[in-house]
Amino acid sequence: MAGPIERSKNLLEQIGREHGFFYENFRQGLLWMLWGYFQKIVIADRIAFLVDTVYGDVYQYQGGYYLLASVLDSLRNKKINVG
Repeated sequence: MAGPIERSKNLLEQIGREHGFFYENFRQGLLWMLWGYFQKIVIADRIAFLVDTVYGDVYQYQGGYYLLASVLDSLRNKKINVG
């Protein structure tokens, strides 16, 4: 969740180095961010609504809905790599 725990010595060395700006790295990072926002806002939030609706009222839905909700919930929690 929070990434690997790193020794302060390694982190301080990286912070102290001179870094240049590379347009292609910036562009690629921005595309990854946009793809992540799309996955969260468009896909995961819509799936969450359906999953929460089905799991929220156990007596209204039957087995097929629970199967679909379970599959969608597992997709919602899966990370999709861009490249």
